[in-house]
Amino acid sequence: MKVTILLSRNAGTRYRFPQFIQALTREGIQAEIYRFQSSLPLFLKLLQDLKKADIVVILRKLLSPWKQQLIRRFAKKIVFEYDDSIMYRSSRWENQYSRTRRARFKDMVKICDLIIAGNQFLKGEATKYVNEEKVHVIPTVVDIERYVRKQYHDSKDEVIIGWFGSKGTLYYLKKLVPALTEIGKRFPFAQLKIVCNDFLDIPNMKVIKKEWSETDEVADLQSFDIGLGPLTDDVWTRGKCGLKLVQYLAVGIPVICSPVGANKEIVSDGDVGLWARDTREWIEKLSLLIEKPEMRKKMGEKGRERIEKQYSLQAVAPKLIDILSRL
Repeated sequence: MKVTILLSRNAGTRYRFPQFIQALTREGIQAEIYRFQSSLPLFLKLLQDLKKADIVVILRKLLSPWKQQLIRRFAKKIVFEYDDSIMYRSSRWENQYSRTRRARFKDMVKICDLIIAGNQFLKGEATKYVNEEKVHVIPTVVDIERYVRKQYHDSKDEVIIGWFGSKGTLYYLKKLVPALTEIGKRFPFAQLKIVCNDFLDIPNMKVIKKEWSETDEVADLQSFDIGLGPLTDDVWTRGKCGLKLVQYLAVGIPVICSPVGANKEIVSDGDVGLWARDTREWIEKLSLLIEKPEMRKKMGEKGRERIEKQYSLQAVAPKLIDILSRL
């Protein structure tokens, strides 16, 4: 079987279909990655290459109607895979509903033979237009062999509250400034570590500002004692697939998160982490985990086990391979 994967420029796609390529290869499935081409001659050349594939996987891209129809004509089987609320506008928009995005999304899922959604909310968006049997949920996963478990030290005299993300998602962390300001007053030994390509300051709290790098990614996660997963509650965030939480839990640290979208699927309140809905709850839950290192360790250990069983590349790859093989 030959699978051609069509990628957009979005960096987040590296945690989706592309990271399964080695697992596919081990099963005798030949997988190749192509980038979408903006120029017409290169796009037409791409169409000729698509004819050689048994399955064409389109990642996250909402194509214009004429491109959809051309790919449908040249491809034997099409899989559409997405892990964001691409049918809506982002949280920054007052009106998140887009007629153009909605129409393109509707047409995309209708021309496809199979749809892979990142969580249950996203699956529900597709099943508005196609039969449920055509839509499968594959969560965002990590390679558990790469994410080495954090080593806990009883003598540690500080608590690192960590947040991992991009400049675009820093918007959600800013919502926690009032809660983190109060935590800084109560616990002078608590620090906030931001791993990002942009930063913010918190009154009364030391902020460790660390530029993201793939080389340091796991070590930065291991340096956290508590991972933060704040979100607003809207149609854009309900489509998010909780990569931050999966990464935190993979190295064995507990999380505090907004109970929105996939966050609720990954974290049960009081199990591998805690839910916080408003400033009061963020202060309450942060205080609890800061004061109870044994609770942090226990939750982190359970979180690691959950990722191994449900959100690891090793656990989920067989399901994806089975889906493609049956198609």
